[in-house]
Amino acid sequence: MANANIKLIAEKTNLSPGTVSIVLNGRGDKMRISEKTQNRVWEEAKLLGYKPNIYARRLRNQSAGNSAAIIGILWPSVYSSELIVNFFDGIQNSILNDKLNVEVVYKPYQYSEICKMEDIFKNQLFNGVIVVGASDRDVDYLYNINSTMPIILFNRQNDKYATVCVDNYATGEKVSRLLAARGHKNAALICPNLLSRNFSMRRTGFLDGCQKYGITVLPEHIIHETYDSQGGYRSAETLLRSQPLPSALFLLVSGYSHEVYSVLQKMVFVFLKI
Repeated sequence: MANANIKLIAEKTNLSPGTVSIVLNGRGDKMRISEKTQNRVWEEAKLLGYKPNIYARRLRNQSAGNSAAIIGILWPSVYSSELIVNFFDGIQNSILNDKLNVEVVYKPYQYSEICKMEDIFKNQLFNGVIVVGASDRDVDYLYNINSTMPIILFNRQNDKYATVCVDNYATGEKVSRLLAARGHKNAALICPNLLSRNFSMRRTGFLDGCQKYGITVLPEHIIHETYDSQGGYRSAETLLRSQPLPSALFLLVSGYSHEVYSVLQKMVFVFLKI
């Protein structure tokens, strides 16, 4: 609430701006302001469409030692709901097991548009943030901002911020090794057409591994599609139109799994029916 609106409430309720501010910040009982007076303030505030600044209030309480630390989780639009469940399950276990006084705020953002969340970094809205699945453009933006708020990049490498990440090249290579161990001689690869060093390294690791372990990946079996449900369907349909079909398929990202599996399952059913 802007100071001008606090003054307006004060005028309409015949109270001082200081009293109004105390009530709106939830400190009326502590400062022994009567329930009747508090109700007058809240009624007038509602008429004006007052919305409390929860972030500011929590951060003020936290600085006074009265509230939990607030951690923001910035989650990209392209990540699947399956990953959200696993990610937050790990955070929940850590908070409960270590008895941490922490609140977690989920904040989605459009992939490659984290710059539109400038307010979070400029105004330090959290005690710290974990940025998940940032694009190369997002990482570059974060690298060039000045923020005293702690920032952790999840599965992205950066020499400015703390990072938690996997070896994407090794991940791709291990998949090819597993396929070779199971006797596969040819494979296909479905990738999102997004600019990402992580996706690129995973793709390279897989293809290098296939070459190393004697697995053939034909050019027509390397399919790039949009990272959405329609892209998942199209990629599977494109693969099924290619001949001969490979015996194994590696999805570079798990977000395609539901759609690809649905198409393959439908085609197998049609084949068996025929």
